[in-house]
Amino acid sequence: IAAMREDFSQAGLPVVSIDAKHRELVGEFKNAGTTWVREPDHDFLSDATGVALPYGVYDIGANEACVSVGTTH
Repeated sequence: IAAMREDFSQAGLPVVSIDAKHRELVGEFKNAGTTWVREPDHDFLSDATGVALPYGVYDIGANEACVSVGTTH
């Protein structure tokens, strides 16, 4: 892969890196963050209004990137 990346760069062709992150729940989740409790407080899927799916593309040669966020609902 590294050799192909170098060949494409030298030919002036775009070389991109694509990355997708894990799903993030979207919704009204309360998290004061200051009180210690014995039982952890969780963000449950049943309380979410949707799921955000971030992904991005990075053009190595141009040093430019674009990040988009898709949703499930």
